[in-house]
Amino acid sequence: MATTTGSYEGQTMSITWDIISPYTATATDELIQGYGGADTIYGNALDNYLFGDQRGDRSDFDATPDGADILYGFGGDDVIDPGSGVGNYVNGGDDIDTLDYRYVTPGQTLIIDMELGTADAGTYGTTSFVNMENVFGSLYGPNFLYGDANDNVFYGGYYNDDIKGRDGSDSIYGYAGDDELRGGAGNDHIQGGRGHDLVVSSRGADTVIGGQGHDTLEGGRGRDWIEGSSGRDTILGEQGNDTLNGGNGRDVLIAGSGTDRLMGGAKADRFVFDRNSDTNKIFDFDSSDLIKIKSGANGLSDLDFTDTSAGLRIEFGNVEIFLKGLDLSDIDAGNFVF
Repeated sequence: MATTTGSYEGQTMSITWDIISPYTATATDELIQGYGGADTIYGNALDNYLFGDQRGDRSDFDATPDGADILYGFGGDDVIDPGSGVGNYVNGGDDIDTLDYRYVTPGQTLIIDMELGTADAGTYGTTSFVNMENVFGSLYGPNFLYGDANDNVFYGGYYNDDIKGRDGSDSIYGYAGDDELRGGAGNDHIQGGRGHDLVVSSRGADTVIGGQGHDTLEGGRGRDWIEGSSGRDTILGEQGNDTLNGGNGRDVLIAGSGTDRLMGGAKADRFVFDRNSDTNKIFDFDSSDLIKIKSGANGLSDLDFTDTSAGLRIEFGNVEIFLKGLDLSDIDAGNFVF
């Protein structure tokens, strides 16, 4: 193991350790560079120049506090906290790199736009960046996080967050708070948390998952998987051939166009259809559930019922609703609302 001691105040310094095991490097002035191994590099209150490992290993940066810092990740999957201060610059380099703003001053609003390459954390500071893919948002303030054409990963915090993936196949996690989470083009994974969230898919084949709150989950134009959790969720299939799963609460599942598969889950659920709902299959309908028909039929006399070996088929106009494993004797007028 190699160490160095001494006073370097007022000087530019470069320290290199070339050792096999990972290490932590700290500097008392302005310039430091990591090499082989998984590096952890800390700045100070001056204007730091911090360089990661050019050999492809992970480097963790923490540029604290106040100075206008310049940070280069080079190769490896780097995690970079730009620190406080105005005018920081970050270049993640190659591989998959993450901006880490989890510990921004509590109450400050964090705004990050991946397309513009800008981060504004209020009084905590500002940063411009390139070659960054992922973001840990603030835990203790509201986040406004906007993606780009890359495959981004975003993490919210305890407050009410607004996160939009834009293009690319993104992963978005709301954590706590009443969040608004939206995908974009690409096959996205979007997951709420403990608040009452609005989670919206878009044009890809997306996975949309609620959390512990009473969430609104919307599909888009692709083949989506949309899943509620323990709350009273409202789930909309919209366009495409979707799978809707209510979870454990008393949920409302609204079919869209295309061929949809619906599972209400535990407790009494409501399945909603209209004249544009196309072909639908309900896998777990029971006597406590309701079918609501908003348009295309005004009463039971407008519905055609057919028992089959696999279940009960209900038709009106061009719409088909199939109740798996049931026959006409298993339902009555109390299961329908018009």
